[in-house]
Amino acid sequence: MQGGCEELPLKFLSEAAVTDYVSARFAGAASDSLRKLASVIYRRTDGNPLFIVTVVGHLVRQGLVAQINGRWELKVGLPEMENGIPESLRQILETQIDLLTPQEQRLLEIGSVVGREFSAATVAAVLEEVVDEVEDWCEGLVRRDRFLQSAETMERPDGTVAAHYRFIHALYQEVLYSRMTMGRRTRLHQQIGEREEIEYGERIGDIAAELAMHFERGRDYERAVRYHRLAGENALRRSAYQEAITHLHKGLELLGTLPDTPERARQELALQIALGIPQQAARGYASPEVEQTYARALELCRQVG
Repeated sequence: MQGGCEELPLKFLSEAAVTDYVSARFAGAASDSLRKLASVIYRRTDGNPLFIVTVVGHLVRQGLVAQINGRWELKVGLPEMENGIPESLRQILETQIDLLTPQEQRLLEIGSVVGREFSAATVAAVLEEVVDEVEDWCEGLVRRDRFLQSAETMERPDGTVAAHYRFIHALYQEVLYSRMTMGRRTRLHQQIGEREEIEYGERIGDIAAELAMHFERGRDYERAVRYHRLAGENALRRSAYQEAITHLHKGLELLGTLPDTPERARQELALQIALGIPQQAARGYASPEVEQTYARALELCRQVG
């Protein structure tokens, strides 16, 4: 009011700046621990100053970082620190969301189900709205620096040209996603998966991992198995052996939820044979995992003739 203060908007901080902040906040802690903690905080916050301060305060209040005999120490492993959103930060984000129009809230919720980045065309299809209308709503949020930033405009496989948008921060996506009921999230994942199946047509393999995620969360496990296998094969072609193993293991896990039929046995056989290849590359021909995989494949061969 007296003109004695000036607002200084802070840009997102670099990882080095976050390390400086954490080193000052937890002076006396082991330097190796500080570097690892700063890396976790940077990944979690993308360098957003408000988020950094809030997350650090949350870690102290929860006793995850504690002062013992005048020295700061990490009380849990670093992976545990990457989970969850501090309640105070969640309340800030919830308040910002509540100030949006109903249309803006719905489009952001659908966008949060698609992922960190989404196409206006996908959101428009789920909302049953015109793409131009959805783009106008998204552009309004971008201009106000709320939740979204513009990404590259791309032509979709079906010929639709639509703008893409990206959540400014992953925490916005997480809070929006968590606001919805489980039933609504499940239905949206199924809708989005079906929409993208149609849209990509013969190029469906390009987004196999994404479709596997949508159908798994949409509880369409039969489709999820199919796309986890395809995603595993894609990863194998890139020599991404651990990624291939992860997808194929997940396919086998979900396959176990389906009825025990000859078709399920044939699908499992295909998954086991596919799994043996990256296991050999990653762990060696003589590893117990490879032996177990091929022993099960041999048993299935006998079952299906």
